[in-house]
Amino acid sequence: MCDIANASNRRWEDYHKRCLDYISRWVTLFAHYCEIPESSIDLYKWNGERGDRCVLKPPDNGKFSAYGAAVHDEKSNCWAVGVVIRLGRHAAPANIVYFPLFIGENNRQPTIRIGWIGDAKPLDLENAIDLYESFDSVMELIKGLYGGTQSEGKKGIGIHA
Repeated sequence: MCDIANASNRRWEDYHKRCLDYISRWVTLFAHYCEIPESSIDLYKWNGERGDRCVLKPPDNGKFSAYGAAVHDEKSNCWAVGVVIRLGRHAAPANIVYFPLFIGENNRQPTIRIGWIGDAKPLDLENAIDLYESFDSVMELIKGLYGGTQSEGKKGIGIHA
């Protein structure tokens, strides 16, 4: 019985590690693709809420890695982080965009959900087209928020106010 429990724990730990690696990789590639300086993008803990209180800063204004920020969302069985992007040189509240990023797996295939609305969909981290489509979807959501075409509640992301 101990062997079964140990094997189950190892599978869970392996799944956890893979998902955190997927998060780190996606965020790094997203920042590079969008030309976001490393100093302008942070990972916060996602607390399960919506709106501008959906992410929790690291203590003492430090920085979280994916390993420190990720929270398991039992509802979706994904790992979630809050992605916070400061646009422009000044971090005025209207220039801060945030969204939860959910990463999981389905048959060892990474899945992704951006924002708190919708379902996770497959993501091939080795396929540039898949990656670019996920990055472009975030950019479209951000443009929609600044263009006023939809409210943050309908978008699943927000602008800090």
